[in-house]
Amino acid sequence: MNHKEQLTREDVLKAKLIMDSVTNLDDADGETLENIIELLGMTEQLTRQLVMGASQIFIDMLVEEKQGLERDEMKRRVKCVVQDANAILSHLMDDKPLDGLTTYGVNIHTHIDNITTACDFSDDESKTWKI
Repeated sequence: MNHKEQLTREDVLKAKLIMDSVTNLDDADGETLENIIELLGMTEQLTRQLVMGASQIFIDMLVEEKQGLERDEMKRRVKCVVQDANAILSHLMDDKPLDGLTTYGVNIHTHIDNITTACDFSDDESKTWKI
C-alpha cells in the first residue's frame, strides 16, 4: 500500500490487533505470536530473528537473576565470616584461653575453619548455617 491509498476498516483492525499484541508480548502465547507473524507477513528469516531476540532477552534475564542470587550468596557468606571473626575477636579481647570455648560453644579453630569454608565458593556447606 502506498501513502495515497485509503486505509480500509480491515487495515485499521489489523493495525489495532498488532499494536495490542505487541504491547502484550511479555504475556503472549504461541497463538498470539503466530497471529502477529501472519498479520505482519513476516518471512521465515524475520521470524527466526524474533525468536532469537526473545531467546536472548530470556537468557539475559536468567543471567541477571543468577547474578542477583550470587550477590545474595556473597552477602550471606560475608555475614558468616563476620560472625565467626567477631566470635574470635571477642574471645581474644576477653583474655580467654586460646584452647577455651567461645560464646558459641566451640574453640577458635572451629571459627577459623568456618571462615575458610565460607570463603570457598566450591563448598556449599555454609548455605545451611544459621546466621
